[in-house]
Amino acid sequence: MSMLDRIKKRKIIGFKDFVVNLETSSPQARSRIVLAGLLEDPVFMTHAIRNIRHFDSILELSSKDMTYVLTMQEQAMSLFAKSLISINPEKISSLEATIPELMSNLKKEISLLSDVSWKEQEAAQLYLLKLVRKYQTEERIVGFEWNLPPLEIFTPPHFNDGNVKIYFDNGKLAAQGFCYKNKRLGAWTHYYEIGALFAEGHYLDGVKNDEWTFYFTNGNLKGKGQYVSDLKHGHWKEWDREGRLTELEYDEGIVRPA
Repeated sequence: MSMLDRIKKRKIIGFKDFVVNLETSSPQARSRIVLAGLLEDPVFMTHAIRNIRHFDSILELSSKDMTYVLTMQEQAMSLFAKSLISINPEKISSLEATIPELMSNLKKEISLLSDVSWKEQEAAQLYLLKLVRKYQTEERIVGFEWNLPPLEIFTPPHFNDGNVKIYFDNGKLAAQGFCYKNKRLGAWTHYYEIGALFAEGHYLDGVKNDEWTFYFTNGNLKGKGQYVSDLKHGHWKEWDREGRLTELEYDEGIVRPA
């Protein structure tokens, strides 16, 4: 059973848990899961992505809810200060109106900070996101407004033998290739919801094999290398959004520097 099939069996509950796990994972782990999900079922994954919240959403909480979040745990205020290090100053200034009674404490915590690494900031933001989700689930603060998918999205797709095309809700092509006995076979091409090329490669008996190439939405290369039985294998070239290249060696999906 695939990753998303296990989630779909739990319907809406599984979908919500999946989204929360995604948004409270490290960016690196989230990127890996999103990539795998977009290839497996781009329509389901796109619905999940629409519901992922980021740290900035905490700044949009009401005065009452933000005060609750920042005062219920002793370390919450200091973590909030760390989380704000690289946030737009205008957003921080807006907190004067949202939590005026807490601003003196917040400014004090910010003044005590020095040399906060991006990893420390990331950890602080993820912790606060988890805390907010916990309080919302327990109905201590106002809940998140979900954009839930239609129920038919939870039914595993069945493809007839032959050439197959999968479409996003907006009518744009999500993926195309050949299927045999409901499994992908041979060359497949995948797309982003905006229509840009996302990935191209080969499947064997329903899993990724041979060479695959991934792209950013602007068309720049994102990654290129071999898969063996759905796991990255051998030499891979991977680029960030600025075009910086990293060369890696994979052994059954486990990475080590080249």
